[in-house]
Amino acid sequence: MMLQQGKFVSTDRAVLHRSSADAEIYFIVNASDSCLDKEYAFKRAAKAVPELWDAYGGVIMKPARWRKQNDSVYVRLALHPHESMFVVLPKTAERKYQKAKEYLVEKTRYEAIEGDWDVEFCPKLLPSFEMTLEKLVDFSTSDDERIKYFSGTAVYRNKFTVSKKQLAGKKRFLLDLGRVNDIVEVRINGEHSVVLWYPPYQADVTDYIHEGENHIELHVTNNWANRLIGDEQYPADFEWGDDRGERGHAMKSFPDWFLKNQERPEKNRIGFSIWYYHRKDSPLQPAGLCGPVRLVEQYLDN
Repeated sequence: MMLQQGKFVSTDRAVLHRSSADAEIYFIVNASDSCLDKEYAFKRAAKAVPELWDAYGGVIMKPARWRKQNDSVYVRLALHPHESMFVVLPKTAERKYQKAKEYLVEKTRYEAIEGDWDVEFCPKLLPSFEMTLEKLVDFSTSDDERIKYFSGTAVYRNKFTVSKKQLAGKKRFLLDLGRVNDIVEVRINGEHSVVLWYPPYQADVTDYIHEGENHIELHVTNNWANRLIGDEQYPADFEWGDDRGERGHAMKSFPDWFLKNQERPEKNRIGFSIWYYHRKDSPLQPAGLCGPVRLVEQYLDN
C-alpha cells in the first residue's frame, strides 16, 4: 500500500520519485542495453537507512554498498540492461532486513547453447504443431503465417553438457536467455526453475544442473497482439461501428452467427472482441525466444 500513497516529486526516464508520509521511494531503471554500475545520491536523507525492495521476490534488503555523507545517502547499484530496482528511504525507525547478496566474481565464462531447437507451438485456439529451428528467430519475421501471427506458448527444447571439471570449485551457473518476448518458464532436467517476465532474463540454475547431459525446456509466452493483427488480414464477419482512430473501433453489434451459436463464417479469424485496436497494417510485435542463450559459469571469490 505504501507505494500507492503520497505524491510524485519528480519523474524522468531513469528515476521515478514518490514521497509519502512513511518514506521517500525511488524507482530506478537502467534503460540502456549495457550493464550499469552507478552511485546514486539521495539528498536530505542522512537519517535514513536505505532499503532495496525486490518486487519480484517480495524481499526487503539492505544495500551491500552504501554510505552517508553530510546530509545525503549514497547507494551504489549494479543493474543489468533494462533491469530496475526500488530504493526506499524510510522516515521511521530502522527495520529488520536481509543484507543483499553480493558475489565477488573472479572470472566469468560464457558457453553458447548451440544446436537445433525443437519447438512445439501451442496456440490457445488452434491445433499445436512442431518445428525444428537451426537458429533462434523472431516469429514476427517468418513467412509462415502460423508463426508470423502466432500468439500463445512456444516450448523450446535443447540440451547441453557439463563436465565434472566445470562443477568443481565454488561456482554459480546462470542460464542467460538473451532477448525474450515476453514471459518464460525455465525448466532444467524436468524441474521447474523460475518464471522470468522482465530483463535480465537470467535464471540461477546452479542447483538444477549435473555432470553430463542436461536438458533445457523453455515455455515462452507472448501476448495476443500479433494474432489480432493476423485476423485483420481477412474479412470481418461482423459489422463495424464508429472508427475512433487511435482509440480503436468497436463492433456495432453481436453478429447472428455468434448469438445463435453457429459456425463462424470467416474461418481464418481466430480472435473475437467487441473492441479492436489493431489494423491490417499495424506493426507486429517481436515474438518468441530470440536469444542468444548462454550458460554463464561464474567463479566466486567469497
